[in-house]
Amino acid sequence: MLPIDAAAHGSRWRRRHPVDKAVLGLGLTVLAISLPPWPGAALVLVTALTVLLGPAGV
Repeated sequence: MLPIDAAAHGSRWRRRHPVDKAVLGLGLTVLAISLPPWPGAALVLVTALTVLLGPAGV
């Protein structure tokens, strides 16, 4: 088993529906593209880090 597969199998978000994860990823992508660079980049960064360190448990 590859290390990435082992990490995915042990993730807290393993049982979350793929649509939930897709909405989060696509939403952050749309925000990154549509907002101006200065506040948009900071907003996307803070949101992504919050999700990764909080609920996702990475």
